[in-house]
Amino acid sequence: MQDNPFQPPEASTSTRPTGVQATAGSRFLARSTDDLALVVIAGIPVFVMVFAVDWPSGDPVWRALQLIPGAITGLAFSVWQWRSLATEGTTLGKRLLDIRVVDATGRPPGFFPGVVMREWALTSIRVALGNVGVLVSLADAVMVFSDEGRTLHDRLAGTRVVRGSTPGAFAPDADDLDYVDP
Repeated sequence: MQDNPFQPPEASTSTRPTGVQATAGSRFLARSTDDLALVVIAGIPVFVMVFAVDWPSGDPVWRALQLIPGAITGLAFSVWQWRSLATEGTTLGKRLLDIRVVDATGRPPGFFPGVVMREWALTSIRVALGNVGVLVSLADAVMVFSDEGRTLHDRLAGTRVVRGSTPGAFAPDADDLDYVDP
């Protein structure tokens, strides 16, 4: 059979790695940075409202009102993180450590896999299971040490975390990839 130069190329059915796997340490530091940033961003307004504003003491309504600014800033930060994760595959911590989340094609995961499956689904499972949810969290964290380096939330979402945070421009060296092109 002759090769037809006008025939479109066939799609590859092999699953290629999408980049160099991020280390467990960089993933831990990125998550810790994200969590610390959320605590600081939400905590500063609460601190100011509790200690710098003279509220009537003892009234539970006023106590609840003191938390609203922290809730608003915490939610705003979370929405920014979720948008960034869905569209770029990064969060504040991931940017600082030059890692990113990608789908099977090497692109940012999008909202459903990146946010709903990676963040909300596993958190919902943990909460629904109560004290057993701690074991789910532990299993999720330990899975980062597997050969693929994919955690439970990575597997649920069909994602992986790789080095290199510039969306669309990540092109690893052939030496860094562990596949053989047929």
